[in-house]
Amino acid sequence: WEVSAATPLHFALCCGLFQAAAVLLVAFPEHADLTCVAKESSGEERKWNALDITTYLAGMFREQPAKAAAYADAAVFLTRLQEDKQSVPFVNIPSPVARLHAVGPCPVSGLAALLVPSLV
Repeated sequence: WEVSAATPLHFALCCGLFQAAAVLLVAFPEHADLTCVAKESSGEERKWNALDITTYLAGMFREQPAKAAAYADAAVFLTRLQEDKQSVPFVNIPSPVARLHAVGPCPVSGLAALLVPSLV
């Protein structure tokens, strides 16, 4: 695949770097909606957002339960962020730094405590 317009969030998710993805999502929740374009060898292009990536990878790793579960948990959070941003406690905090302080020193655990208990 040839990928263009990918963001650091897309890269972190594709590499399974959930700590980095959590930091990016807390600091910049609007990045959850950004898309990249993947061009397959057939020439077909498809737009992917963070939820598309996590859902795809959860399925791809279904034979590796720990990885599949991590991607599925990320998809739960991304779904909530896309469907109702206002229900995510840190979204209305005005600055990226203040949002990071609000979730604590470990963003994955901070998000988990707020939203996705199975991530803890």
